[in-house]
Amino acid sequence: MQPNVSARRVRPLFVLSGHGIARTLALLLVACASMVAVAAPALADEPAPAQTWVTDGQVESVVPGTSGVVYITGAFSGVSPATGAFGSFDSTTGAVEAGWPDVVGTIYAIAPDGSGGWYIGGLLSSVGGRPRQNLAHIRADKSVDTAWAPSADGVVRTLAVDGLLVYAGGDFGEVDGQARGRLAAVDATTGALSAFDPEVSGTPAVTSISSIALVGTTLYAAGQFTMVGADARSDLAAIDTTTGLATSWAPDPDGSVATLAVSGSTCMSAAGSTRSPARPGERSPRSTPRPGRSRRGHRPRSRSSGLIRAPSARSRSRERPSILPEGSIR
Repeated sequence: MQPNVSARRVRPLFVLSGHGIARTLALLLVACASMVAVAAPALADEPAPAQTWVTDGQVESVVPGTSGVVYITGAFSGVSPATGAFGSFDSTTGAVEAGWPDVVGTIYAIAPDGSGGWYIGGLLSSVGGRPRQNLAHIRADKSVDTAWAPSADGVVRTLAVDGLLVYAGGDFGEVDGQARGRLAAVDATTGALSAFDPEVSGTPAVTSISSIALVGTTLYAAGQFTMVGADARSDLAAIDTTTGLATSWAPDPDGSVATLAVSGSTCMSAAGSTRSPARPGERSPRSTPRPGRSRRGHRPRSRSSGLIRAPSARSRSRERPSILPEGSIR
């Protein structure tokens, strides 16, 4: 049974730890800035301590002692300052850099802003104490950009920046209350939603963009989907960022694609999992486009997988993509 512990965090004075035969059992001696209540009436609210601490494993029991001391035991081996979901380390010494804002939630994507700061996306509720819904901008001085606060109604899994716009992909269906099926772009300075709207769709419960890469005015997108606007595109697509329309590039893999990468402007590699065939009597999952749209360009699925070569800028208009055997490089 989990202990009845108030939401207060405690400030450690020092730590004593020991190891049992079957599991780690650590004993910590903690001095609080405010008392932790266990199976007892909560005390009056007091300001939270400036520094909070967390364990690296499960806490089994919390027992208040005397003189503001609290004892905790459990299956953990250490206690350290809480950093939230965002942090950085010195690449030489490994030392943790302090001062970043506390991120509440899970970060799935991060992209540099070109000025020493970072755009982050994920499943977020607040950054530096400020409400943020799955998107945020942290400046180079480690402060939260108060002017940049676009709101996505689902998880953001991937980001790409071209200097003027921040492209986001994920599980969302709306950004700032406007329909944006799994892909959107917002102003890099103000966070205002742009007109870019490729309308990626598929089976609602599983449709997602997992990875994007920007090459000039072409945005390559990978994930699990069946349509880009009115064009049939299975899990991989190239989208013209000026029009929001799918290009003729259509590798059509036979399963969802987890990630992609671009080398220069000519080559993209993709990896993912094979799609399970439909059971007898079931139809393969396909989505219905928005009203006024019709599907076009559907082709039978390829059975190949591995390295996928995207056309170069010179030949993009006339070459079809080729799929190399898995594990091959050229």
